[in-house]
Amino acid sequence: MKTPRFLPPLLMAALAALLPGLAGCSQSAPSTGTGSAPAPATANTATTDRGQDDEPNACDELLKSLFDVYRIDKFETTFDVSIGANRLNDWYRGCAIRAASDPTSKLPEATRKLFSGAQLALMSGDQYRTRDASHVRDCVLFSAVANRLMKSPQTAGQNELDRARAAFDHVVATLQLQLRHSADLPFTPYELYLLGKGTANDRAWLFVNTLRALRIDSVLLIPANAEDPGMTGDPTPFLVGALIEGEVYLFDPLLGIPVPGPQSGEGVVRPATLKQVQAQPTLLSDLGSTEKPYPLTSADLAQPVVLFVGDLSYYSSSAQALQQVFAGEHSVLISDPLEDVDNVPGLWSRLIAAGQGTWNADSLRLWKYPQDQITRSLALDDEAKERRKGLKLRFMAYLVATPIPEMPGKFVVSGSKESRDPTLKGLDSRDAGVGGFARTESRTTSGRQMEGRLAQVAGNLSEALRAYVEVQSNSREILQIPDNNLLMDKRLGPINVKLFHALAIDDAAYWSGLCQLEQGQYGPAANTFDRYLRQANRISEWTRQARRMKGVALAAQGKFAEAAQVFEEIPEDDPEAPGLWQLSKAWRAAAGS
Repeated sequence: MKTPRFLPPLLMAALAALLPGLAGCSQSAPSTGTGSAPAPATANTATTDRGQDDEPNACDELLKSLFDVYRIDKFETTFDVSIGANRLNDWYRGCAIRAASDPTSKLPEATRKLFSGAQLALMSGDQYRTRDASHVRDCVLFSAVANRLMKSPQTAGQNELDRARAAFDHVVATLQLQLRHSADLPFTPYELYLLGKGTANDRAWLFVNTLRALRIDSVLLIPANAEDPGMTGDPTPFLVGALIEGEVYLFDPLLGIPVPGPQSGEGVVRPATLKQVQAQPTLLSDLGSTEKPYPLTSADLAQPVVLFVGDLSYYSSSAQALQQVFAGEHSVLISDPLEDVDNVPGLWSRLIAAGQGTWNADSLRLWKYPQDQITRSLALDDEAKERRKGLKLRFMAYLVATPIPEMPGKFVVSGSKESRDPTLKGLDSRDAGVGGFARTESRTTSGRQMEGRLAQVAGNLSEALRAYVEVQSNSREILQIPDNNLLMDKRLGPINVKLFHALAIDDAAYWSGLCQLEQGQYGPAANTFDRYLRQANRISEWTRQARRMKGVALAAQGKFAEAAQVFEEIPEDDPEAPGLWQLSKAWRAAAGS
């Protein structure tokens, strides 16, 4: 019997069938448009540690190893941030083309004062740390998402605003809203995406980085003198502003909708611009009520504080060096320098120019939340690491219950399934084989749910669907056997096997609907979400999100009246209720009711 590849507490072991290669890295980067972040430049003046007599293929081999480490299908099997950091440093020492001087020394003084000495040291360091390895993993994820959006039939050939709206809808669908994190843990963007739940701050964080991968700049807007969102116990109201063609288009991650603009219609909520909100205060006030006013006003956004978003690694000199190789067929946006590089405007210059008098350099500051989350996530103590592993336990599904011949009615639970060649009748499956042919085949099943989820993350939606169907069908077999009749393989450790299989079924059912929706299978998706809602029980974790996505799937079919009806009984205390009511309002208008 093989050792299951997804064992607690390590949640790592042998690889299963390979998924596609570095998803999101197989195409060139999305093209740059007006108001977009340009593709990072490589410094013209550079030095290298490589000698003339070095083997010409050594660096190629290092790159192959590096790209292999950063394959999405390996993120929960053989990948580790320490391994990633080692590969990055191997490449940097032997192959990197380094800038002749520290690029961060060119930062404007107004920018430098926003960072501590320790932060500046991290940004100008000459080695890769686990933080940088985690950053590259996140960037690979965002590149995969960006490429999916670029290839989507809904956005192909569309303009930057259409892609920004699609990116926002994708993030809202991906992250079911929570008011606080699961198990009170900090998470990196990849971990948030994998688990599929997050706060409004997390939605904003993932949205901004997805826009960055699409080469679209964006910021957070908060009232003057307000605390950074996510850094205090009290929520800070904010909006995300996508900077496109001289306008600032507004999105509300808490409500899960763009701020409705005057051009909304035909069943679509189109985002208002900052100028429109400043000129028409009702665009914001209409999102609230007398009893519960919208927390932002037009006056709050007259001269807002503007937060630029990104982990320190985006702004580092080591990321600029690494950007040299994550290009072409392996295109991933790793670096987004604050300073100007070779006369190409950096993020700082672009953001100041986008202010157009609404904000200036004194209005800009760094959003602290991403730095806080990443630093804390990479420095968890042992107890917190165990809590995080517990959240991932459901990805271990599915396990197999095999009858024990000498113990009638009893089953041993393991992470692999044996199957016999049906032509070899009468032969003991435990025999070695006949005529060079094995009588039995052992196939690892543990971790099939993780395979499906990583396939979905990578954009291989058909493979993800196959995995989810397989997990749901086989997980139910475990649930039908009485607890006392299940004997656990010792290698699995002490786990609540029935609970995590029930949770795996719940996840797979909801994620199946998302896969169908993203593939344009709107009818099947609506049916999947409807079935999920009808069969929901006390452990169902996706009812709120399934309701939202059922409405979205119906509206995508032009069934606007049915879509609006889905939201008729939304409780007023639901934090997303005002956003869902706005969607319902747009759909009713499209239905002519």
